[in-house]
Formats: sequence, structure tokens, C-alpha cells
Amino acid sequence: MDHDDRSDLSFVPPSSRSGSRTPRRIRKQPPQDTVKQFWDQFSTKFPGKVYTVLPDNSYARSKAARIPKGAIQGQNAAKPYDQARSECERAVNRIVRECERLNQRYTDPHFDIEVDLKSGRRDYLDGLDVCNLEMQPKGVKRVTVSDLKAAR
Repeated sequence: MDHDDRSDLSFVPPSSRSGSRTPRRIRKQPPQDTVKQFWDQFSTKFPGKVYTVLPDNSYARSKAARIPKGAIQGQNAAKPYDQARSECERAVNRIVRECERLNQRYTDPHFDIEVDLKSGRRDYLDGLDVCNLEMQPKGVKRVTVSDLKAAR
């Protein structure tokens, strides 16, 4: 063998478990050939017929089975409103109890006028479509129910 023939062979040391095995030599491939060999394992020369585009979804099948077939009965329009209202009241009461338990005030991260003023955005104080240059307060105060009762 020439010296050039040995340059593409690499020495792999024996494993500690191998005992007295003789070292093997692995022939190195160019990187593109390695990638091509890898993808050749997954692609076929003669693909079969495609029966589905998306994988089977058991959740979608069970949801579709629960949808009523045939004539659908009408619903009272006020019922969803009453249901949404009761869910909202339950959520608000839960927040109130939690705030009272922790002795903290509630702050809405999506509508916080104090942060709006400090950051200089003024989205909640002025509005998104109007820029109010006449009235720009230097501070804001949260008004509570007790403040409104005291003002009367």
C-alpha cells in the first residue's frame, strides 16, 4: 500500500470492553457522500400511492363525532350571555378574594395607567388615535369606591 492509500483510513482505538480485539480501520468518506448515503435510506425510487396528506388525528375524529347531525335546535340568545356573565363574575370574585387574602391591590397588566404614564407611551391616558397635547398630567391616582363615596 502507498502512503496515499493509508491517508483516507483512520485508526479507531479498541473499546475497553473489547478484550483483545484487533483495531479496525474505517474508510473516511467525503461529507457530501455521507449525507447522500443517509438520505438514500429514507427515500425510495418508487414511492407508493399517497392515501392521506395529514396524519390521523384521534381528537378531531372524536370532536366530529360529537357534532349533532341533522336538524339543529335553536338556542336562547340570552343563555350564552348569562353564562358568560356568571363566569366573569366568578373570576372577578376569585380575584377579589385573592387580593384581600394577600392584602394587595389588583393591577391589570394589560391596562395599567401608572406604567403607561411612567413609560411615556400614554396609550391608556390619551388613546391610540388622538394625541392630547393640552392636558398631560404629571401623575395619576387610582380611584377606589371609598374615594367616590367620600366625594359625595
